[in-house]
Amino acid sequence: LATPGAEAGPWEVGGTGVDSKRKVKAELALKQDAGGRVWSRPVLGYALPLNAAMSVEVAYGYGVIERSDHRTSGARDLDLKLKYQLASQTPTRLAWLVEPKLSVPIGDERAGIGRGRYALEVPLRTSRTSGALTYTAEARYTHVFGTPRAQQLWGMGGLVEYVPSPAWVLGIDVFADTPRGDASS
Repeated sequence: LATPGAEAGPWEVGGTGVDSKRKVKAELALKQDAGGRVWSRPVLGYALPLNAAMSVEVAYGYGVIERSDHRTSGARDLDLKLKYQLASQTPTRLAWLVEPKLSVPIGDERAGIGRGRYALEVPLRTSRTSGALTYTAEARYTHVFGTPRAQQLWGMGGLVEYVPSPAWVLGIDVFADTPRGDASS
C-alpha cells in the first residue's frame, strides 16, 4: 500500500511504503501451475525502520515442492532487503520506492529449494492511491551470480489493490520476466 506504514502482502509486485515500526512477519504462500505446487511455509521475517524513508528486512523460511511424480522440501535462501522511499505521494506526484534484495545461498539446493548462488533483485516501483484503490507498477532487474554465465532477467508487473476496510485488502497482480541475454558474472 502507498501508506506511511507498509503492509505485507502476498503479491509478487510490492508496494511503495516502508515499514514504520518493528515487525515480525509470518507468511504462507502457494504458487501453482500445470507442473505442480510450490509452497513457502512459513517464511519468517523481521523488519526494522531506520528512518521515515528507509527500512530493512531479513527473511528466512522453509519450502515444499509438490509435483505429480515427487515431493521435496527444505530450507529456503536467506533474504536481506532494503526499502528506500524515493518520494511520497502528493496531489501532483506519484509515490516511488526502490527495494534491493540480496538472496544469500544457504537454502537446500539439492532439494531444489535453494538457488545455490547469490542473487540480487532491484525493483523500482511507483504507485498512486485514489480513495480505496491503489495502482502500482514495477520494473525489476534480477542478477544471479556464481556461474560461468550469469543469469540476468528484466521484469515488469502491475498491482491493483482495493481496501474496503482497514482489516481487508483485495488485490490482483501480474508479473512477467524475461532473460536479458548472456553476460559474464
